[in-house]
Formats: sequence, C-alpha cells, structure tokens
Amino acid sequence: RAPALAELYLPQTVAISFNLPDPLRFGKPGATANDSGTGQRQIRSGGNPLLAPEKSESINYGVQYTPAFLKGLSLSLDLYTVEVTNRIGQPATAAIMLANPQLFPDAIVRAAPTAADIANGYAGAITKIDLSRINLASVWQNRFEYRINYRLPLPTDTWGRVNWSTATTNFNAHKTKTRRSSPAINSVDTQNAPLRWRGNTNVSWDKGPYLAGLTVRYTNSYYASTTQPVPAIPTASYIDGRKIPASTTIDLQLGYKVAASQAERGWRKWV
Repeated sequence: RAPALAELYLPQTVAISFNLPDPLRFGKPGATANDSGTGQRQIRSGGNPLLAPEKSESINYGVQYTPAFLKGLSLSLDLYTVEVTNRIGQPATAAIMLANPQLFPDAIVRAAPTAADIANGYAGAITKIDLSRINLASVWQNRFEYRINYRLPLPTDTWGRVNWSTATTNFNAHKTKTRRSSPAINSVDTQNAPLRWRGNTNVSWDKGPYLAGLTVRYTNSYYASTTQPVPAIPTASYIDGRKIPASTTIDLQLGYKVAASQAERGWRKWV
C-alpha cells in the first residue's frame, strides 16, 4: 500500500519525556543528572515524506470439521502467516530504542563527545530521540485461530434455542526488523503488540422475543514499556519492568426483541 497522507506529512512535534536513563552513560563515573531517569529527553515524532510503499505476502491454511455423529457441532482451525516488507511505523518505543541503540543508529541523536566523555570512553549526551515514521525492514506474524460452535439440542422447540461458541487466538510471533541486517525482535506480549493468548466463550439462549447470553473474555498478561525496575525484577531494562496481569471479564446480557410495523410514508411505528 502507498503511504497515507498523514504518514507522509503529519507535522513534526517535539515533546519532553522523563524516565529514560541513558544506558551508555547512566551510573558511570562523570555521568550527569541528565543521564539518569530524571533527565529530560527530547522526543520528536511525525510524518516522513521519504516513506516508500509497503508490500505484503500472506498465507492462510484452514480446516473445518462438522461431525455427523454430533449434529450442530462445528470445529475450525486456521493458520495465518503474514510478512510485510517496508512496513510503515514508528521504529519502537523510546525505551526499547535506548536499550538497543545498535538497531536504531539514525534515531538516537547525540551531541559531540566532550573531552571528559572521550577520556572516559563515553558517547556524547543524548540531544534527541526521533520517533518519526520510517520504513521498517520487515514485520513477520504467525498466529493460530481456533473456533468451536455448537447448537445444543433441547427436548422440544418450545424451550427455545441454546448456542455455544468459543474463539481463541494464539500469536506465536510478531517479529520486527528495523534493517535487513538487524536481528528480529519478537514483541509478542508487550505493550502495543499482539498478545500470545486472547479468547472468548459465549452461551446464548433465545425464545421468541426473549434472549439472554453469558460471555467470558480472557486477555493474556503482557509487559509494559518501562525502564523502571521493580522488586521482582531489579535489573529491568526496557520491556521487563512491569508486568500487567492477565484479565478475565464476564458479561451478562438480557434482551427483549421489540416488534416493528410499517406505517404510512415509510416511517416505522414501534409497538
């Protein structure tokens, strides 16, 4: 696909961010307060008029099974593999970029080393982190989707109808390369990336105008983008500092279908 107008020409903005210590300078002799997590980081973001079009290739295998011995049951399994080259997006979060500076040589801008920096073998102080959109080398995804649908038989139709369905998605990989020569970073179960497991199951009943349903949804745990260590992980670096726990929600639905009749001049009259 061609770049969107916003991806090309969205105005550049500059923000100041904290909680981003410089891993090449923080905690070393001669480091300043600005090299720590309390230091200010200039973050630039916006469009890029030099973006090239994306290209993608996808493969899908699927199988569906409806057994004759159990009427109303349907099982399906799908495998999806997608590779996008020249993927348009932000390089990464600022924290990930700082933890892997070799993967983003043009995005982390530093001042020229001072005499003291040279004497200590340090890189120059960070002056800017550029999060403007770029063409990533590639993004490769692999996932499975499982579905079960079953219409439960009832002794008589006067009892209504009961349906059960469940759907689960399993992301095995979401690997990003910023350059063809760089290693792939698998970001599954991290902030703003696919979760390894996500699913829901639903049981519904309806009879005439009456209906009811119960839905349970599950969302896998994931790691937030942070450089702040926690007691459990004192050496947190970029995506392992804070774990957001898995969550399960339960929804109950009750409903009544309102009949409608056609009135004059095409208006609906609700009764």
